[in-house]
Amino acid sequence: MKWSKVGVSLLLVLVLCSCNYYNIDSIKLEERKHKVEIEFWYGVGGYAGELMKGFISEFNASQEHYYVIGVEQIDYQDTFKALKSSIARKNMPSVVLLENQHMQYLASKGVLLSLGEYERTNNLSDFIESYVDQNKVREELFGVPIFGTTSVLYYRKDFFEQKGIKSVDLLTWESFANVIRKLTQKRESEILVYGWEILPGAKNLIDASISNGGNFISEDGRTVIINSREWIEAWEFFRGLIHDEKVIKTHYGGDARNHWYATVDDVIQGRTAGYIGSCGDLGELDTGVIGTYLLPSWEGKLNHPRGVVNVQSLCVSQYLAEDEKEAVYAWIRYITSEEKSLEWVTQTGFLPVRKSSMDEDAFYNRVLENPDYFIPIRQVKLGTKIFIDPTDGKIYDLLEEAANKLIVDNIAAAEVLEEANENAQILLDELYNKGR
Repeated sequence: MKWSKVGVSLLLVLVLCSCNYYNIDSIKLEERKHKVEIEFWYGVGGYAGELMKGFISEFNASQEHYYVIGVEQIDYQDTFKALKSSIARKNMPSVVLLENQHMQYLASKGVLLSLGEYERTNNLSDFIESYVDQNKVREELFGVPIFGTTSVLYYRKDFFEQKGIKSVDLLTWESFANVIRKLTQKRESEILVYGWEILPGAKNLIDASISNGGNFISEDGRTVIINSREWIEAWEFFRGLIHDEKVIKTHYGGDARNHWYATVDDVIQGRTAGYIGSCGDLGELDTGVIGTYLLPSWEGKLNHPRGVVNVQSLCVSQYLAEDEKEAVYAWIRYITSEEKSLEWVTQTGFLPVRKSSMDEDAFYNRVLENPDYFIPIRQVKLGTKIFIDPTDGKIYDLLEEAANKLIVDNIAAAEVLEEANENAQILLDELYNKGR
């Protein structure tokens, strides 16, 4: 076989390139050998996930002592499920991003490190007090807040203009229903454009129930009341719009990340006029096309919370060696620093947890560029804290099952909530019996 000069040259280039890549990889591995490695789990994707990867790379390159291995999870719920499995296998990650309810559960199980030492040696006075307090169990700190979340309404500005609709027309759930009826486009039985979309699961339905005056359990903590009139009314409202009127669409099947991508893509492509999403979606959207508005209230119930405001925090494994603990603390300091906190909230739309973030010019300029950016911050004052499930998340699991039966299978709200309430009461009774 004869080789031309060009062929030989190309072969040499390929060999040299492969050697170069091999050398680069070898150098990286050699560098990591001299660093303390920690594993960090986080359940954010899309643009926020890419930003998180950038933070990890920057941190790893910024110093010579520590190396963060980032492990992206599908979402917060999947992070928690995977974490429980890893704890059972005695292979817990060094640090993990957790919702407040999950942090509370794991802290009660004794698997999270108390961060009293971190609190004493790092000034947390710039962090919003309520977020810090939400991370305390019996006055002990178990998480350092990194950002807050709440749900908001996202809508196509052009669709609203075409129909003469204003964002204030979304003030109540009743007026919201009228708006999405106008926005839905049909050709006989075919839906060309849906008035709105919601993600599967219970989150949006819970927000609507709370704004209707619903609670999870009675004041004495002994009776589950997720089958009350307030819950049934809110859930049946959505069931009717999804199945009877067919003006709301939901993607289901597959994992939560796919549902989210499909929903956002429908809004961007004009297949729906709006959706209910996380304030952190703002970084994904073209704000020239997509507007933002507060979650609605129910008529005559403007004094009730408009939804849940949750805090996401960095929590640390109880089972760390001393050098790993120092690495984790260095990573927490880095990612919650004033600089990175400001970068995170201005580029994603998640809620700031540091007071200084809202005093910086970059934050002020972002709000001037797009006043809708301030909508989630306004909603914080109208929201409520997340319910801490005393049954270790099992009430939430039952609500997820109930919501999917209603959204996917078109089963009446009264039926799915009664079943969930019955099973939740058994769990709560068992909990109190164990405590005797």
